[in-house]
Amino acid sequence: MTSLIHLGYSKCASSTLQRIFSENDSIIYIDKPELFDGDCKSHNLSVKWMKQAKKKEGGKPVVVSHEHMLLSNIDPVLGISIGGQKEAKDLKKKLDQVFEQYNILLIVREQSKLIFSRYHQYIMQGGVVSLSKFLEIIIPTDNPFKYLDYRFNKILDILHNKENTVICSDVKKINDKKFIASLNDLLGSDMQIGSKKLNSSVSKYGLSLIRMINIVLVKRKETYSKKAVVRGSYFVWFLLVSTIRKLDSFYIRIFGRNSLMDIPAEIKIKNLYAADNAKLLEQYNIDLS
Repeated sequence: MTSLIHLGYSKCASSTLQRIFSENDSIIYIDKPELFDGDCKSHNLSVKWMKQAKKKEGGKPVVVSHEHMLLSNIDPVLGISIGGQKEAKDLKKKLDQVFEQYNILLIVREQSKLIFSRYHQYIMQGGVVSLSKFLEIIIPTDNPFKYLDYRFNKILDILHNKENTVICSDVKKINDKKFIASLNDLLGSDMQIGSKKLNSSVSKYGLSLIRMINIVLVKRKETYSKKAVVRGSYFVWFLLVSTIRKLDSFYIRIFGRNSLMDIPAEIKIKNLYAADNAKLLEQYNIDLS
């Protein structure tokens, strides 16, 4: 049977996909295998989970999913996962060593939306820096790809060969019947669309309020796998953030959602990835514009 390795990226509807995988018994699903070492500072992509998946190959297709496989280091300043081409090379080398045949699923998203969605995640986990400072750290002027590399055509050039299949899609297609049917055709499975909806992101104003709470209450933002360290009760901080989210969802239903992006930053990011996205369209027929 065919194995499918879902690599992410983070903030590209991974949770939706993982719910679809977990709700279907026509596959053997391995959810978020261990990737990081004990202190969550660096990648520990051992072949342990790969060998586990290999052993389970047989009666049903095996699906493995973790959105941080290519974002496999932790930035010491922001505490967010980072990575790029080097991580893709390392991952592919290990996959080739374990599997005779496998398929890769990589979901890509227009870079400015992806980066700002990661900023939203950063604030919700206890982050305190402003959007402009966040961008300054992860896209430094002297080396814009030092921390975070979303040059997708280069990533796909590394991952794609004649022996495996790379499926790329826009996040809007994840919970679509045609997309799930394409996965079923590939795997010989019978997966159905997920029934549960995930929480939506907060508005621009809601995010600003949560950031202010973080500035007052959060002593240190931890990595994605650990809780933020707060002044006083963690429960109080969590309750405040949850309350704002609920009030904010009511606000959004009435007034709609405002973009988190300011225009100069959006233009900067679009220009940064313009050449890459042109090649992505030419080589893989994926249009992120």
